[in-house]
Amino acid sequence: MENISIYINKACPQAYRDYLLKNIKATNFQLKVIEEKDQFNDLVSLAQQIQKQEIARAIIIDEFGTLPFLVMGKFKKVVVAQISDHHSARMTIQHNNSNVLAVPFQVMAVENMVDIINTYLTANFEAGRHMVRINMLDVILKEE
Repeated sequence: MENISIYINKACPQAYRDYLLKNIKATNFQLKVIEEKDQFNDLVSLAQQIQKQEIARAIIIDEFGTLPFLVMGKFKKVVVAQISDHHSARMTIQHNNSNVLAVPFQVMAVENMVDIINTYLTANFEAGRHMVRINMLDVILKEE
């Protein structure tokens, strides 16, 4: 069973939080909800947990998703997707095996957020032809 952290920005309205947590379907995952304390340090900590394989994935509920994308994308083995649509939520797992999903609550309805998160949680990495790109990235990162 994968461990997944859901990080919620403190600016996210309580009604959004309640609706999200009530409607996210996590049958094959153990979800841990984290409330924002110090956003930058919290994001760094989540990235480090992914690197150490303490958690498999992270879902970041942020105002626009840009800060998590910029901060966490700097870490090796952390693949961040800033997503605002259902199709991209599935494709980012299937093609890139992304382990961080940044979802902007300021630009979408909470029902869409739930759909995006549930799609992300149920999608699987397809490997195959996509492994060539993933392996190339791994080689580049090892050289740094």
